[in-house]
Amino acid sequence: MTTDHLIITEPRRKSALVTAIILSNVITMLNAGSVNIAMPVLMESFQANLNQVQWVMLAYILTLACAMPLVTALSERYSYRKVFLNCLIIIGILSLACAFAGNLWMLIGFRILNGFFSGLIMSATMALIYRYMPKGERAGRYATVLIIQSISFAIGPSFAGLIMQWTSWRVIFVLPALMVIPAYLEARKALPRESVTAGVRLEIVGVLLVSLATGMLLLAFTFLESWGISDWRFWAMIIGAIALVAYFIVHNRRNPHPALDFSLFKLSSFALAVLLSMILSTVIGITASVLAVYVQSVRGYAPFFSGAVQFAPSIIMAGANALAKRLYGRTSTTLLVVCGFSVAALGNALMNTVDMERSLIILSAILTIRYVGIAFVRLPISDVGMSAVPQDKVSHASAFINWVNQLSQAISTNILTVIFTFQANLLFHQAGGVGEALPGKEGYAEAALSAFHLVFSIMAGLMLLGGIVSLFRVPAAKRDKARRKAAADNS
Repeated sequence: MTTDHLIITEPRRKSALVTAIILSNVITMLNAGSVNIAMPVLMESFQANLNQVQWVMLAYILTLACAMPLVTALSERYSYRKVFLNCLIIIGILSLACAFAGNLWMLIGFRILNGFFSGLIMSATMALIYRYMPKGERAGRYATVLIIQSISFAIGPSFAGLIMQWTSWRVIFVLPALMVIPAYLEARKALPRESVTAGVRLEIVGVLLVSLATGMLLLAFTFLESWGISDWRFWAMIIGAIALVAYFIVHNRRNPHPALDFSLFKLSSFALAVLLSMILSTVIGITASVLAVYVQSVRGYAPFFSGAVQFAPSIIMAGANALAKRLYGRTSTTLLVVCGFSVAALGNALMNTVDMERSLIILSAILTIRYVGIAFVRLPISDVGMSAVPQDKVSHASAFINWVNQLSQAISTNILTVIFTFQANLLFHQAGGVGEALPGKEGYAEAALSAFHLVFSIMAGLMLLGGIVSLFRVPAAKRDKARRKAAADNS
């Protein structure tokens, strides 16, 4: 079924849609990122330890990832307009509920629900652009969203820190709730009313299977550090998740309206884009955590500087996104992506030059190289993947890409954290340290620095892998062109 009749042509409505998408992304980022800054304050406010308070963040991330694959099934049943608008209202209410939570467990409960509906919003972002925007404007509009995301990433943590310094941690949840109002009004103005496909019912079984599998995978890797790689609980979760996904694929084949359409992977360009998105996402999640350890525990700076070293790189990243927007379509996509991965690999490799005395300005400059490379990759691979699929399948494609990105980011963060901890402990014990390698102990700084270098070396290797894989972009595009020609000849 074609969706060409839904394309928005009025300039005011197109601007309203982009504004709504940007605001919804900022809302989600505030709900996600601000909590990291608030951890110590929450521990004091609720008289809780770090293991308890970290679930305020983990609960949000887990349900956010679980919800992402569901947006297609819900939208085909109820329409994107209804899903998006209702999710915004619910997120606003839940954000206020978080602000007025009376105890830690109430806060965690509200965060579980907030993460779920935020996941639906995030997963819908790309689909809204590629479903409703004219074909020639999609990449540019998506680039605008990426630019604002980069700026929000730079400003958000510092802004949240200032708010908590002057007021209360509760205010950081009030702000997203207030931002829901303009986002809702703009989305209501822009999103077209559309009839849902006749006879489509919410695919409950598929929805439950994919959500449960996602949750099991994330829980397994969340507890990897405490359980250990040989623990039966870890492998029970992994095997259970794989079994659920396998059954989900079999179940989908018998369903005319599947929760996720795996047939999209027959399109070489889309499959390649998903793989490259996975590789890129693996290097994003761990950065903030590892940098915080280096800046605070190795160098002894205040927490503020952990965010400060990323401020200028994130702003420059916004400029790099704008440059990528101009270059994309005017130069070879393969060349742009290969160069982006190569620059990102160089930035990660240069992290090995960081030592106990290197200026944080130098660290910030190296991060800039890394972020510029990432900026040159994100837009092309997303657009290549989305542009390869039929118009009526963009919701499935968007759900896949966002789901894979979130899973890859969450899982890789936990794996690299385990590698970091293992390496730090190993070197700490080799140097004569006793017990676990912890900040403040003699010899910890040197051990943590070596682990810091190891993690960024792994990420440099992954970026090189991404560059090599990108070289298959041209053959993939040719295969897809041949398939489309063959299908046209047979029809």
